[in-house]
Amino acid sequence: MRRYTVAKKLSRIEQAIIQTAEDMHARGVIKPQTYEKITMRHLGARAKQAPPEMSPEDIRALRDRAHMSQAAFAQHLRMSTGYLSKLERGLARPHGTALTLLAAIQRIGIEVVL
Repeated sequence: MRRYTVAKKLSRIEQAIIQTAEDMHARGVIKPQTYEKITMRHLGARAKQAPPEMSPEDIRALRDRAHMSQAAFAQHLRMSTGYLSKLERGLARPHGTALTLLAAIQRIGIEVVL
């Protein structure tokens, strides 16, 4: 579950909605996508998402699920094959645009970058 930091104090109603959504998500009553929609709807621009953690195994699994070589996957992500190799071996950690694209592929699928 993602945590949000908020710059401005929420109203009591907004706090109740967010808390209810967190509880429902934790118990599996609502899907992660639904939880994200609810929290972003009520927090909007005030929400700052913590960056998702992406392990080397997660990155390799994304590539394997897309049935792509390192070279093809790297080309679609607009990164070098060497950098992707370092990410998959744990010698580098994704950040910035690379992390955003990998998170989008994880949530939606490889179609995001095709």
